[in-house]
Amino acid sequence: MVERSGIEVRLNTEVTKELAAEIAPDVIIAAMGATPIKPDIPGIESDKVFGAVEIYKNPQLAGERVVIIGGGLVGVELAIFLSIRGSKVTILEMMPSLNYGASGVHGAFLDLKIPEYGITVELSTKALEINDRGVVGKDQSGKRKVFPADTVVYA
Repeated sequence: MVERSGIEVRLNTEVTKELAAEIAPDVIIAAMGATPIKPDIPGIESDKVFGAVEIYKNPQLAGERVVIIGGGLVGVELAIFLSIRGSKVTILEMMPSLNYGASGVHGAFLDLKIPEYGITVELSTKALEINDRGVVGKDQSGKRKVFPADTVVYA
């Protein structure tokens, strides 16, 4: 469809001032994407743990209680998607804030949707292990807590 529309796609290309001047486009879209990182924590190989892409492709794999490890753009958008489908979702993010990347307007929109869909967000909380009860996390004070889940997604 993109090719039929006459849209030129250049993969793995560094955009410089010189290149932009040479091709003189109406618009440049930087579709950088991301490579999923599987966290190295005990229990990550459990049958109830999935990557974000796998859940997007097979949303029926998500249970009633989902913990998403990672509060970046992918994790937050996935939390909204799963909440709309009826899951109760908790996001664990080890940093003190969610990270939407460079998109301030999109981030402001997501900030409105998180409470609207009843998503729980635990900031400054590191996932330590995944077990039968859910995800064991530790907050910045060192306090451990179990976040109940029948499905865990790393994003």
